Amino acid sequence: MAALHFSPISSTLKPPCFFRDQERPTPCLPNRKPFFICSATASPESSSTPEKPVIELEFVGPKQDADGKYPVEKATAVSGEKLLRNIMLDNKIELYATYGKVMNCGGGGSCGTCIVEIIDGKDLLNERTNAELRYLKKKPESWRLACQTIVGNKENSGKKQGIDGPKLQMRFSYDSLFFAYQLCFVNEIGGSDKKKVKFHLSEFEDEDAVSGFIQLTEAVAYYATAFQRLRAEGYLFLGSKALCIGSISGQDVIALRHIGVVDAVGISEAEFIFSQHVGNHPFSNDTFDFEFFGYQSSFDWPAHAAESVFQICRTLKVGGYLVAHIDIKDEYSYNSFINLFTCCTLVASREIRNRATSAMPSSREIVLKKEGKFSSHHPAGSYKCRIPEYKRNLVKKIEALVREEPNGSWNALDESENSIQYLPTLVDLSFKERYVYIDLGSRDYNSSIGSWFEKDYPKQNKTFEIFAVEADASFYEEYKTKKGVTLLPYAAWVKNETLFFEIDREPTEVEQRWEEMGRIQPEQSLSQHKDYVDRLYKVEALDLSDWLIRSVSERDFVVVKMDIEGAEVDLMKSLVETGAICLIDEVFLECHYDRYVKCCSGERLNRYKVDYGQCVHIFEELRKDGYYVHQWW
Repeated sequence: MAALHFSPISSTLKPPCFFRDQERPTPCLPNRKPFFICSATASPESSSTPEKPVIELEFVGPKQDADGKYPVEKATAVSGEKLLRNIMLDNKIELYATYGKVMNCGGGGSCGTCIVEIIDGKDLLNERTNAELRYLKKKPESWRLACQTIVGNKENSGKKQGIDGPKLQMRFSYDSLFFAYQLCFVNEIGGSDKKKVKFHLSEFEDEDAVSGFIQLTEAVAYYATAFQRLRAEGYLFLGSKALCIGSISGQDVIALRHIGVVDAVGISEAEFIFSQHVGNHPFSNDTFDFEFFGYQSSFDWPAHAAESVFQICRTLKVGGYLVAHIDIKDEYSYNSFINLFTCCTLVASREIRNRATSAMPSSREIVLKKEGKFSSHHPAGSYKCRIPEYKRNLVKKIEALVREEPNGSWNALDESENSIQYLPTLVDLSFKERYVYIDLGSRDYNSSIGSWFEKDYPKQNKTFEIFAVEADASFYEEYKTKKGVTLLPYAAWVKNETLFFEIDREPTEVEQRWEEMGRIQPEQSLSQHKDYVDRLYKVEALDLSDWLIRSVSERDFVVVKMDIEGAEVDLMKSLVETGAICLIDEVFLECHYDRYVKCCSGERLNRYKVDYGQCVHIFEELRKDGYYVHQWW
């Protein structure tokens, strides 16, 4: 199927210039103020009655026939009266090519307009009016935007003095129609010395009117330079079948074809991601040798990470290359992006400093090679855990530990709480598949989920999946009304088993009853102080390490708050031994210790296994091993 593009018979539009400094592509544009755009001229015969010129069109096919010639289909049209789409329909010329099918609307100009094409065959035509914008907000279930070109200038056709109905002759090539659509304003201009229409460069004084043209040529030059470098390094070949992902205005596709990679197409975000749900994705498995994601792409990685990785791994051939130009803010996000692609291995990475143009900011180029099939889950059991150096370096920036045991009001810890160095304040979370918060010992919703995580945790506008893990059934009813929160009615533990759940009463004064607080205990560890136990019942325990390994991956951003009344020592040991702790990005850990009882000077509770000094040592060891762990109070 041919790609829908057009090109004049002859043109003095020069291709971008490329210098040996490949990080500084420079388009061939004049330095003086007047800018240059494409226009069409005609030589009319003098007449006092203006008429709309008739345009002769030729559509040149993309492939040679057996005799080595390219097929040509001809048509005529009156300037300004018909969309190119309708001209092709009337003349039974293939309407859409591969590129046209997957393109979103890329822009306007006096020779172009956009229509909203409803898949069931109805068309709504609006030329970038408010009516179109209002319509687009409604977002029907099956729709796409299609770029079309009005032949001739609709506003000026037949209005210029001296135009007396000459025939304008244009030649359209499927391979370059879109290029001219983006770069040229097609106008009928009076003249006395021309017999045929030719595209040429004309001066245009309005800088604002052609700013988009200037940026486009700079972007094409930028991409062409990058693709030439990739060709030289063996990642891209002239015979490669290439796909540009999230391509809107088509600079990347234009650049590929400019350097000789003619089998290149672009696809919009909507077609690439959402069409898989209705079974009409335009590309089959193992289709492309080369896939590209550019800096100017409209693609929203944070919103569609899992779907986009799936489609790339599905459509890219084994041995094929994915190249991405993305804005990487830190080493954490760099590794997050690479880890998304379980079907690929990293083969090259470099920073591209583009000082020559503001149209293409500096970015990082990442080259990945497809090695096998996409894998999204870990096998059950242990997880191979290794903390990379970039994560260890982040631990150096965490807030200091409170080394002295608090001996007064808990309000004295406010200063420590306010100094917490949350991980999202240090790194970019954009390139993660999911965002997960797990509250172990959540109690009621406002205990920490509503009062702290939803209110204070810096989420970078990401939507988190929230899991509340709570063994006390008295809190379950409340969670039925909380949207976005999944209740796991278990006690977080080191294995799946039945435990006893103690409800203790903590004294504030000698004669007052104790405030209720639950903690889990194996049968052999039930409290020796039976007078302190108010209630005792059985609960089901959840093997947290096993659940984490089965439920999340290193491609997710996972936050865990752990307040489980003394069971945290055994649980943290299990997380480290199984490697599941490596799946957690940030931990808020409350270490329960035997502290002084207010009513009895010099006496301590004899309820937990550790004292405060041992708690501090646990935090020190966890941080030393590279885990981003906070003290929680």
